[in-house]
Amino acid sequence: PSAAAFPSPNVGLPNRYMHTPVEAIDIEDLDALAELLGTFAGRVAVEDSFAVDV
Repeated sequence: PSAAAFPSPNVGLPNRYMHTPVEAIDIEDLDALAELLGTFAGRVAVEDSFAVDV
C-alpha cells in the first residue's frame, strides 16, 4: 500500500439514463443523501480514524 493512501467513501445517488441529456434523479433520494452526509459530517471527530489494517 502507498504511504500516501487514505480511506475514502464512495456514496452514490441512484439515477436513470446516466451520461445522457435526460439524466434524471428522484428529489427525495437527493434529500435523503444530503441528510445522510450532513449527519455523518456532524458526527465525525478529528480523532476518528477510518483506516483499515491490511
